[in-house]
Amino acid sequence: MPPYGKNVIEGLNGSARDSAARMEAVRQSCSSYNGQVESITLGDFGLSIDHKLMDPAWNRKYLWSSEDSEKGEYWEQSLNRGGKPYFCPSGWKRYGVKVAENDKEFNARWGNWYIAYHGTRSEYATNILTSGLRMSTKGCFYKKGLPRVYLSPSIEYCAHPRYATPWTKIDENGKTRWFQLVFQCRVNPQSIKTTECETLINHKYKNSVTVDTNFDNNELEWIIPGKEDVYYIKDDIICYGIMMRISDMDPKCLPTSKWWQYVFHDKN
Repeated sequence: MPPYGKNVIEGLNGSARDSAARMEAVRQSCSSYNGQVESITLGDFGLSIDHKLMDPAWNRKYLWSSEDSEKGEYWEQSLNRGGKPYFCPSGWKRYGVKVAENDKEFNARWGNWYIAYHGTRSEYATNILTSGLRMSTKGCFYKKGLPRVYLSPSIEYCAHPRYATPWTKIDENGKTRWFQLVFQCRVNPQSIKTTECETLINHKYKNSVTVDTNFDNNELEWIIPGKEDVYYIKDDIICYGIMMRISDMDPKCLPTSKWWQYVFHDKN
């Protein structure tokens, strides 16, 4: 069974009143997102993810302002999550992953953990949902013999194509749409051993370019070391949301991606 608990159908069990309330919440969520709750399963994004791993009750759309509050969520000041700031991930949609039966259980288990992000390729999504984040033996801060996972408090940093590779699809009207995928996580504060500087910006621009105005460049890499012979982290990192950025233009042209032009380019 996946490390994130029972599937969404089993999650609707319980007392008659609780079951009905949860079912109604799912129905309302499906309605408010015009059926996009199922779009991951149906392949609108070109993804193949078992709907049993998902929980539509946790779906959210994050806006750029509070003017259209009926269409989604927005907050101007950061929220406190475990003592770390959580900024509104404007321009993204979250598709909830089934990790808990309700808010009470979620907050009891992970309410004091930090919120962080992990960018990845779309084809890795299912494996991450079923197995957890895979340990890496690469990266600027890798030390021989100790695999690790890299997270960031900034979704914009994780959205760089070095991490969250964009892909495209042609819609029914013949229009090209760009997609990116980033996992939203809760991470055990005690598991973060070091915080490091970003590793993407060319050294010529290190002092003049800011990746994310909500964070200092020196705090964008969170290092979670693993253990020998352990290939996936399941206990200290919970992936509870698939964050999708959907746009009608190449994401490198988005206002929040201006810093991409100052990044090191791969030699090949």
